[in-house]
Amino acid sequence: MWTKTGFEVFPKKINSMQYFRLLDELNFPNRWHLRRLVGIDGAEFARPPMVAIGDPVRERAYEVELQVDGTAMDYTTTSFRSVPIASFEVVRALSGLDGFTALPASIRAFSQRTSYHILHFWDEVDCVDEDKSQFEKFQPNDPIRPDLAGHYSSFFKLIIDPNRTAGKDIFRLAKSGSEVIVSEEVKRRFEAADVTGAVFKRVTDD
Repeated sequence: MWTKTGFEVFPKKINSMQYFRLLDELNFPNRWHLRRLVGIDGAEFARPPMVAIGDPVRERAYEVELQVDGTAMDYTTTSFRSVPIASFEVVRALSGLDGFTALPASIRAFSQRTSYHILHFWDEVDCVDEDKSQFEKFQPNDPIRPDLAGHYSSFFKLIIDPNRTAGKDIFRLAKSGSEVIVSEEVKRRFEAADVTGAVFKRVTDD
């Protein structure tokens, strides 16, 4: 398109990719509940950054405590720290994508029919569309977490700007907590593999 000055103006490129918040399906029938990682806090797996290659954290054997016995799900988050635990089907579905590390884990006192893994989503992106979202932030004088001043404490409505995601498929929100955001490609792969336990809540505009 040409303007009166004679210079050609190209329209701004808009990223039309859809993104979703990845959630644990709390209403899954007769589901199991996983409590926490055994013998470790697990905070390092509930937030960025990536655990470096060669770090002893990658080498140890992990167990997950079973809180309530029931039907196993392919994707689950623990009650403590919301650490994602996934079956081999999930790891295979995510194969080839960046932004996560899978560490082998076993479920204590549970008869496993497949292998399970801790999913550490270590990438993060600052992409909240604050004009379209509804949220609260920690304040500098917060009595509990003054160190998180300026970070998001909760979302009542979450909309992200896909033009700020750099085309990534898996990431956590910067300055936030446990929100894991995935692309429509991840959603498609989960659905094609019949992954159970995962819920996708759209976080991009129509």
